[in-house]
Amino acid sequence: MKRTHVRRLFWGLAILLPIQYALVGLVQLQGGHEPWPLLVMPGFKATWQADSPLLSRRVTFVVHQADGTMQPLPADAVLASLPYSHHRAMLEAFFQPASLSGTPETERIRRPDAIRWLWNRMQALTGDTPVQVDIVWEQLRFTPHTGTLQVFPLDTLTIRQP
Repeated sequence: MKRTHVRRLFWGLAILLPIQYALVGLVQLQGGHEPWPLLVMPGFKATWQADSPLLSRRVTFVVHQADGTMQPLPADAVLASLPYSHHRAMLEAFFQPASLSGTPETERIRRPDAIRWLWNRMQALTGDTPVQVDIVWEQLRFTPHTGTLQVFPLDTLTIRQP
């Protein structure tokens, strides 16, 4: 490849990358989820073996009301104001029981300002003031060749009304 071709390619990519990020920002401003990047692909953590089950964790917020009713909310609904790509990191940093992470630092939701945020968010989503919120962590195990889905409880972080 000629030196001028390499330079043109470099400058072309240097111009296209900021345009890509601007397009991603516009899509998010319009209320859409983050699109797959046009030129920059995310790193993939692992490859899947065809005979292995697929494992994932699910987080559900179970809101307890004063009248005894319970309403489960998916984590995506609770964290809807954040970009979808940030949900897992936020769940692990703020809502994960210490028994799963090995450190109480991941229970940041127990801090007074975080509890106020959680209560306000639950009120906005349910229309009522909760008395307790259980943050339920489960392990999902899907076996593709049999089509079976198994759910295993891991732990629950309980936040009571301040």
